[in-house]
Amino acid sequence: MSGAFVAAIVAVMAAPAVEMEFVMIAANRREAEAVDDALDDGARPQPMLTEQEILRLIPIGRATLFRMMKEGTFPKGTFVSKNRRLWLSSEIARWQREVDAYVPARRRGKGKGRGRRALGGPA
Repeated sequence: MSGAFVAAIVAVMAAPAVEMEFVMIAANRREAEAVDDALDDGARPQPMLTEQEILRLIPIGRATLFRMMKEGTFPKGTFVSKNRRLWLSSEIARWQREVDAYVPARRRGKGKGRGRRALGGPA
């Protein structure tokens, strides 16, 4: 062991009871913060949204919602009973962040004959 480490141990052992109590409180606080960090990884309950709440948040129709789920472009949600599907609010927030990213090369619908006109064909 290094001399500095031994000196630190001797200093802690010789410290008054008040300082030892402070060291214990600080150690307990670090342990509590570590537990809180572990809980932030998903162990805490998250709000869940119903289909009606999703449709109020996102301006799309019900058919579009189900088509997007089928295509894999929208979170599928979780069935909590036979006929009840819910979505975690964190999944929806993540989807909103991802869809917000503008991709200029992404196609925007079929349009009305744009490809034929561009190739010199009849409109």
